[in-house]
Amino acid sequence: MPELEALGVATHDLASPREVDPRWLRRLGRLIDEGSFDVVHAHSPVPAAQARVLVRSIPRSRRPAFVYTEHNRWPSHSRATRTANAATFGLNDAVITVSDEVRTSMAGRHADAAVTIVHGIDVDAVAALGQDRDATRAELGVAPDQVLVVTVANFRAPKGYPDLLEAASRVAALRPDVRFVIVGQGPLEDELRTEHARRDLGETVRILATGPTRPG
Repeated sequence: MPELEALGVATHDLASPREVDPRWLRRLGRLIDEGSFDVVHAHSPVPAAQARVLVRSIPRSRRPAFVYTEHNRWPSHSRATRTANAATFGLNDAVITVSDEVRTSMAGRHADAAVTIVHGIDVDAVAALGQDRDATRAELGVAPDQVLVVTVANFRAPKGYPDLLEAASRVAALRPDVRFVIVGQGPLEDELRTEHARRDLGETVRILATGPTRPG
């Protein structure tokens, strides 16, 4: 958020460590009531299911539009998440999906109403990061010519982290010089670290958490 604030974008932290903690929803309601907002945009199905009901309860004359972006195929969600998402999905004013595969995984009428927007990549900006390669590797304790495997994904069951740690163990037995870096956040962080310790992977696999854990 400091980066957004530096660009002049006002931010508000709802300060709840869990998506199912109702206190963040009350804070969102007060924020909408006290401010002047045109759109509420959600990116995760669990908070979206709650926020949709909240927004729809606001009188139409001052109700912001509710926009939802679906990032994952519906079968990847837990049954409870799919049920809550589907039950409130009709309260969206607009739906964006990050790929056609995600869009077609949704129930027919919801898929028909969704619009796929593929996020572009600033190729020049990414290429410019190459100048930081050696410094970043040094920070991670990896030599410039050492094989490095990087995974960036939430710490959630569908990401298959146990399989990754198993693969890392097998690779380490054959190539002890290979290093793995895992970057993410999510509810399975403690479980992932426990499995990492159980396998005695040490510096072979580094786990870099990027934020607070959240339930799936």
